[in-house]
Amino acid sequence: MEVEYVVKSGDTLLKIANKYGTVPGDIRTADGGQPNAYKLYPGLKVKVPCVSKAHKVKAGETLDSIARDHRTTVSKLERNPLPNPDFILPGQDLWLP
Repeated sequence: MEVEYVVKSGDTLLKIANKYGTVPGDIRTADGGQPNAYKLYPGLKVKVPCVSKAHKVKAGETLDSIARDHRTTVSKLERNPLPNPDFILPGQDLWLP
């Protein structure tokens, strides 16, 4: 599974890779080896491979319930590119650490 990550000020490939449990080289590969994977700037979108399994959100689930069911933490689930972590939708894919 890949997620599209929007680069923030101060991000490096290593910081992004650590956040998603991968390595910088895998980000470069997932991003097609494009030069922009080396030159990060705020707003740039990069593809980040996740080395975990995916979970499709079901009606009534919350980040708390998903974290509890999968023995993880809400803060780790919030690493997903969520527009609003307080509002997840059925059918939405989340990666699980």
